Amino acid sequence: MSRAVTVDLKLWAALRQKIRRGEVAPVYLLEGPERFLKDQLIRTLEETLATRGTVCCERLEGGALEPERLSEALLASSIFDPVKLVLLEDLPRLSAALDERLAALIPRLPPSHYLVLLDDLPAQRGEKKARSRSAAEQRGERLFFRHLYEREAIAWLAEQAHLDGFLLSEEVAAEMVARVGTDLGRLRRELDKLETFLGQEKKAILLEHVEKATGHSVSRTIFALVDALGDGNGPQALDLARALFAQGESPVYLLSLLARQFYHLLLTRAGQKAGLREEELAAFLGHPAPFLLRRYLEQVRHFPASYLEQALTLVCRSEYRIKAGLAPLPEEEVYTLLSLLATASPFSPPPRPADRREKGKK
Repeated sequence: MSRAVTVDLKLWAALRQKIRRGEVAPVYLLEGPERFLKDQLIRTLEETLATRGTVCCERLEGGALEPERLSEALLASSIFDPVKLVLLEDLPRLSAALDERLAALIPRLPPSHYLVLLDDLPAQRGEKKARSRSAAEQRGERLFFRHLYEREAIAWLAEQAHLDGFLLSEEVAAEMVARVGTDLGRLRRELDKLETFLGQEKKAILLEHVEKATGHSVSRTIFALVDALGDGNGPQALDLARALFAQGESPVYLLSLLARQFYHLLLTRAGQKAGLREEELAAFLGHPAPFLLRRYLEQVRHFPASYLEQALTLVCRSEYRIKAGLAPLPEEEVYTLLSLLATASPFSPPPRPADRREKGKK
């Protein structure tokens, strides 16, 4: 089975134009964590299908689905609704038996029926549902929606404000991304909040407006949390996590940010080892905002590559456990993980000086 096509803003716009022209695939498999772009693509699909007749839209949950209900949703037609759109959420939670059934039903979709499979996990973590994914690829398109890089999110945010009639400088947009992260849905909600805060008068959005209308910087809190882990300060790491939860952040979102942070630190370490200059390193990291690059360079000095690699593995494992329903108490899963990361126990300690001398004698 081939890998999904990674969607950036340019490809996303092209996909929407393609759907608006009526070039609609019977099946779309939408993977990855960037939900806002997926939802906008689905909305475009609904609008296009509505031009062909009344649309019956059904939404199913992968973790609570009966076999008969799946078959009925995909195959049954109605004389009152000539077009049917089925959205199947949470594909990774589909049982093995239902995955087999879904794979068998996809080739039998009636011509007026359309199916969207949604998986918010990174693509490589859902490969166990290979049968349904392969069937979806054969009949339609498989797309992976990553979170945007900082520079992309900053440009997107400034453009959104311009379309709304507001002026948002790159500096202020960068501050919003630093506070909120690169999740476009969250950025759009914060922009709506700011525009409401400023009222009907269209004008520039300033740093002082951002400070009044938005919460604490999520990006800076993640840096502080990773700093606490590097210092072995478990209590401080837990306090920072609790503060983010109190602010309304979800455990999965916190873990996705942690994974992204460790990944960028690993890339920074690899770039330094390869002898990249700072501008080359910025390109290697996807052109992050300058202040973020400085923080990566400062923070990476405190972590050996072995710690970063194993920390990333543990964070991704906890994120998967929560998304797959294997962790009944998601916040406790995060607290346990942070306590583990703040100690030396999950990682191989460096050899003691005596060990080195003994190795030299041998």
